[in-house]
Amino acid sequence: MTAITTAKTDGKKKLLKGDFTTHWFVTVVQTGKDTFEDCPEIWKKKYTRCWGYTDKFEDAEKAVLENYTDIHETCYQWVIIEEHVMDVFAIGTGLFQWYHWNKEKEGYERCRQPDWAKGVVHWGIG
Repeated sequence: MTAITTAKTDGKKKLLKGDFTTHWFVTVVQTGKDTFEDCPEIWKKKYTRCWGYTDKFEDAEKAVLENYTDIHETCYQWVIIEEHVMDVFAIGTGLFQWYHWNKEKEGYERCRQPDWAKGVVHWGIG
């Protein structure tokens, strides 16, 4: 295994050798702890939704930071961008970046991986 680090993401190690085609999956995450009072009851539990994917990290991050197509939807406090190898079985490369909603600024901000999310992978593809 080869370890590659990048300044672009919080996840620091690329776990696979070789030159694979990859995509960056954008997934929103809602936990029961982080809901707004006016959120519908159905959203007051842990819930994830893969919003989409792209072949460039920069495009995925731009969409998150600009809240493109209103991915926040008044409920999703967390977003993770993960890189996966495109194949029959999507393998995570180990590179990822987390974001958290800043209510005052009404936008997502980069953040460290939350403790409750450590050890969980493949948010966007199950």
